[in-house]
Amino acid sequence: MTETETEKPVFVRGRVPESVRARFKAACALRGQDMGEVLQELIMKWLEEHEPASVVTTLNKRRKTNKGAS
Repeated sequence: MTETETEKPVFVRGRVPESVRARFKAACALRGQDMGEVLQELIMKWLEEHEPASVVTTLNKRRKTNKGAS
């Protein structure tokens, strides 16, 4: 189980044209995938490509500290 699977899920809102949502919904359905899971995969991929390394290092340090406190 990955760390993102153990975290409490939250809502992320955004607006796209109705036709884009319909296409996305249909493509997910054809593949038998949940729209939320696909969005999470897309967001994680985007973060890997665009998030500064310093942010990732800081977040990893916080996660380690929080795990030790539990």
